[in-house]
Amino acid sequence: MGFNYMPHLWVAPMMFWIVPMIILEIRHQLWSRKHIEFDRPLTTMNEEEFYAITRKGRRHLLLIDDLVVDATDYAPYHPGGQFIIERCRGTDISKFFYGGYNLEPKTNGVNYMHTNYAFLAVNSLIIAKLDRGVDSALVKIGDAHVCSGGNYRDIMTFKFVPVEGHGLSPLTWRHYPITWTGKHYKIQEVDAKGRHVGKTRHYTVSNCMAKDQYDDYCQALEAALESGKIVRRLNPDLYKEQASDNFSLTLKAYWDAEGMSKRLFLSAMNRDNGTFEVKGPMGKSLGVKMSGEHIAFGAGTGGITFMDLSAWCARLVLGELDEEESKLVAPDFKFTFYFTYFNEDQSQGLRMLKALDALCKSKGNTHFELRLRDSSAKSARWDQKFLAANLPATCEKLWICGTPVMNEVFEHAFHNLAPKFPYLKDLEVVQVL
Repeated sequence: MGFNYMPHLWVAPMMFWIVPMIILEIRHQLWSRKHIEFDRPLTTMNEEEFYAITRKGRRHLLLIDDLVVDATDYAPYHPGGQFIIERCRGTDISKFFYGGYNLEPKTNGVNYMHTNYAFLAVNSLIIAKLDRGVDSALVKIGDAHVCSGGNYRDIMTFKFVPVEGHGLSPLTWRHYPITWTGKHYKIQEVDAKGRHVGKTRHYTVSNCMAKDQYDDYCQALEAALESGKIVRRLNPDLYKEQASDNFSLTLKAYWDAEGMSKRLFLSAMNRDNGTFEVKGPMGKSLGVKMSGEHIAFGAGTGGITFMDLSAWCARLVLGELDEEESKLVAPDFKFTFYFTYFNEDQSQGLRMLKALDALCKSKGNTHFELRLRDSSAKSARWDQKFLAANLPATCEKLWICGTPVMNEVFEHAFHNLAPKFPYLKDLEVVQVL
């Protein structure tokens, strides 16, 4: 009879566990949605110091935003495996951390946006910040225009302007020096209450793709090509290294990804005056040298990473660099740009690149060369055989920026070709972006 006296007594101990679990879960969900900033250390490090440490191979230094992270001791405990930390040594991992990229292209790896727990883990590993400043601003889309070869509207250049009552960061310029080429901006949407919402993404700065600058480059190059001499100067007002009241980014819409690019395209189409926080410039530069061979392999929108370097070459060929900078460029400096696109309608920057390449060939100038690959025409693939036949004996910088599958093909090929081309083993020379 004692066992049947209070048949519902079992509810009490269950509630004793369930209610606290519900409360803990609610607190966890609320905390997971909280916007956490990375710590800002007082210690600074420049790119030369960063590479001096990674070159020795003993410490796994990584970059997230503009912060230097030492993940050497953390690597064995990384939930994604130690290999990922070791493989990314000496690189900028922002695109992985914020879920815009993954390392498993052939197994349909899932992009993983790290949680706030990962932010706390990173904060415990930060040892320095890069020595170039970073600032933030609130912006909205002021304009957008098609920048592809035809009328393909899924690749556009967005012009950003500050929201009412705000200004841009003093570090947001419309023209950067060559030492800043390859840096990126971090963007996240901010709602009416000032809360960060949606995905965080990094986009490479490509100042030359702003409509007025791009048209200026193309018209000057084409005029020189047609006449056989420099007959049209660039507009000096567009190339001042100073704070600006607008800046531009070139993006491709990934409609199925529900990410930042889709949100930006919709904001421009709907003219909803969405507010976005932009921080930058962040990350390493491309580290362009003033002499020797420089090679880039860019696929699709990965080619945007090298547009500002190509534009710098255009100013060099047109005689538009200032006197002090032009003296630093050695006669043997060369940038060879291997650029592949699905078809000409879906290309970007192709008008400027073709005009620059044609002008260099007509003048016998060896500072720039364009090597195009149209995948719709089934051109020869960039495989190990192709690389073995086309890589130079020596190289100052070699950059790769494309699809995950392409990057993986290159990494395997470089491993096999390293005995023939020793520079392929140097993290400072070869950079997969």
